[in-house]
Amino acid sequence: MHTYLYEKNFDGTIKRKFNIMGVSATEIIDGKNIDFRIEGPGFCHPIYRSNNKNNYEYICSEEEITDGCLRISNVYPCTETSRKQ
Repeated sequence: MHTYLYEKNFDGTIKRKFNIMGVSATEIIDGKNIDFRIEGPGFCHPIYRSNNKNNYEYICSEEEITDGCLRISNVYPCTETSRKQ
């Protein structure tokens, strides 16, 4: 399984940003932000957000179970505050 993320540039051209094997990506729309969650094996799923500069930045990680992200370095579990920034 491959997941591809495409981005439409200002001139209308389409550019592929990500090619991830073995996972899926789910779009999350909360009113002002469009984020996406990368889902794959494990219990810790990172959330990324477009920074409107043709890049995506890591926001936080959703835990599928309690302490699902506990043993992973440089990961920040999502809170209501972290997702609304």
